[in-house]
Amino acid sequence: MRDLDTPHGAFAHWLVWDIRAGTRRLSAGERPPGAKEGR
Repeated sequence: MRDLDTPHGAFAHWLVWDIRAGTRRLSAGERPPGAKEGR
């Protein structure tokens, strides 16, 4: 989803769930093992 109402131009939202509780960080574009990504 692209949000065109942001103050700095378009912003891409990223939906991801089922991330393990112990996960401390995500690198750009990285999907943790077992996590699911929305479309």
